[in-house]
Amino acid sequence: VIPKLLLMKALVYLGGHLEVCQQLFSYGADVDSQDNRKVSVLMAAFRKGHLKVIKWLVKHVHQFPSDSECTRFVSTLSDKVRQFFAL
Repeated sequence: VIPKLLLMKALVYLGGHLEVCQQLFSYGADVDSQDNRKVSVLMAAFRKGHLKVIKWLVKHVHQFPSDSECTRFVSTLSDKVRQFFAL
């Protein structure tokens, strides 16, 4: 059994490698999980600037962040992510 937050931890501690995230997902990791601060896997990927993982997650998550959640995290995005999304 894959722990619920394993995908989140992989993003944070293993550098956001897409192949690792895909493998964990194939074993049942929850792409919609949130940490104790209510930060979703998708928002963690945004915050860390893992562009390949973001593109992949958008195709697999079931719960997208609300507008207010997105607004709250825009200020934390790296310059690389801001340029990619033209923010």
